[in-house]
Amino acid sequence: MFTVQTLPGFDDPAAPAAPSIASINADGIAGIVDAALAHIAGQVLLSQGRCVDVLLDLFNVTTEPSIQVLIGERLNDIRHLRAVEADEFRADLYAVAAIAAAEAALAGV
Repeated sequence: MFTVQTLPGFDDPAAPAAPSIASINADGIAGIVDAALAHIAGQVLLSQGRCVDVLLDLFNVTTEPSIQVLIGERLNDIRHLRAVEADEFRADLYAVAAIAAAEAALAGV
């Protein structure tokens, strides 16, 4: 005899819904952005390697094509630099966080 099992919330409309991918992405991105902003506070120039590390961390967390394109373009921009202006990098981080928040809002999170 077979027993059919369903996912939680499938049969019971009162069961809490699982978090959406957009909300998981937004939370992961927010954590990385917050940590990076705290780390670069008060700095004027940043090492290119540190910026690449943060951008790749963000790229690995997201599934949003718009964020991946933005990160890819920024990685190309800083490829041959030794240092990155901190204000430009902060703007990049805020842009990624804003896109992630907007995508999460559109997903109904």
